[in-house]
Amino acid sequence: GGGGGGVWETHLFIRGNHPSNLLWDGPNCDLEGAQKLLGIDNVHQTSDLRPFLSKLKKACVFHDLSAVPNRSLTSRCKSFLVDAKSRHPVFSLIDSLRVIKSEGEKRLLRQSCEVASLAVNHAMGRSYPGVRERAIAADFTNQCIQRGATDLAFPVVAAGGNQACTLHYTRCDQTVRAGQLVTVDAGCLYGNYSSDLSRAWPVSGAFSPAQRTLYQLVLDVNTSCIAKLAQQGVSLQEVHQFMQGELRHHLSELGVKPPPLRTGVSGGGAQTDPPCPHYVGHHLGISLHDCPTFPRSEPLKADMCITIEPGLYFNADHPHVHREFRGIGIRIEDNVIIREGQPPEILTALAAKTVQEVESLRAS
Repeated sequence: GGGGGGVWETHLFIRGNHPSNLLWDGPNCDLEGAQKLLGIDNVHQTSDLRPFLSKLKKACVFHDLSAVPNRSLTSRCKSFLVDAKSRHPVFSLIDSLRVIKSEGEKRLLRQSCEVASLAVNHAMGRSYPGVRERAIAADFTNQCIQRGATDLAFPVVAAGGNQACTLHYTRCDQTVRAGQLVTVDAGCLYGNYSSDLSRAWPVSGAFSPAQRTLYQLVLDVNTSCIAKLAQQGVSLQEVHQFMQGELRHHLSELGVKPPPLRTGVSGGGAQTDPPCPHYVGHHLGISLHDCPTFPRSEPLKADMCITIEPGLYFNADHPHVHREFRGIGIRIEDNVIIREGQPPEILTALAAKTVQEVESLRAS
């Protein structure tokens, strides 16, 4: 707490190295080690939390109970909050501090994205008709670990053909047949910082005319959205609206009709389903979906890291697209760092993306 003179003390409560924990889980950071590593003034055992809190009744508390690791600690903290003078969720405060990345954070994000980009290129180059989706996921995972990643950022989506129209398809239990596209959405953790990219490619080595048309459409929208980030004061919400408008425009040029009008949606009037069912992107950092309380309507600022991920998904029985477009799902996702007055830095630029790059890598 801080006194009238502005002197503050920090306190951290950790599990420490209890003998039973050592037997089952191995050594953790001890009290002295945590103090040296983190620069905390006072480090305690979690068993000391209740008596410590009892001395702080009628305090002003900023809290995040979602981060409390077990029920016992949650119970202690909740009983303490009842007696607090005032209570303030700390989510938005922490997000406002984390949303601008430091130079050190940017270095780790670049490294995470480089590892993931090279891993997806490797998986792309080793795909072939008859490959199992799980083998693609395993190839990506292995390459990330070989290149220094500590873990995946999330379960790999490796979706062949119509499976790519399921956005969070993580079963990866099908075979990708000749003539099909496979869409991969994957990322790794490097120094606890996440990457998150998506690519699609033909396992047979070359896009069919219909696949090439849709792929180039999504690629053009991806490129346009990234270019829009150079505009001073643009928000993620504005980029999202721009993405949907660009997709609608390009689809209309292909003669793809919008779905029938829906009624009864929030806002009153009839609306059409958006071409892309998910948002254009999200913040990226220590968490995969970093800083979730930061408003999408706020202007993006230099040193923020976001994803840009337009996609089109026409399942096999889609009634409003040409037959040759059915059973195709494509998402092209890049990770970028916003820069002041210039185009963003594309962290995933090493991942093959143009039609020529993808087909050349498949042919090598």
